[in-house]
Amino acid sequence: MEDWELISVYTSEDGIEDGILIDLKQLGIKESKINIMTSSVYMQYKNLGCDEAKSKIEDLIERAETEMSKREDWFYNFKYKDKKYFVAQNETGKYTLMLPEDY
Repeated sequence: MEDWELISVYTSEDGIEDGILIDLKQLGIKESKINIMTSSVYMQYKNLGCDEAKSKIEDLIERAETEMSKREDWFYNFKYKDKKYFVAQNETGKYTLMLPEDY
């Protein structure tokens, strides 16, 4: 088998720098199993006041983690308030919360 040379890597850190991903610590949300979400998830709450947006995002994360606690996997899907979400393990060993179209 030939040795392959890796020519490019796009990390979560790169996505955060580009504005595609949001580090939950930047929003003042305590880090848990989920440490990142896509900007499209954030945009659902952007127009709310800061405290209300934070509260709703924390509720969403809590729902995601409830689903994650049902089984051990690298990928999850669930519904929250009639909207579908995905959670996938990222290279940090933690998880990214996203909409299906972000996957």
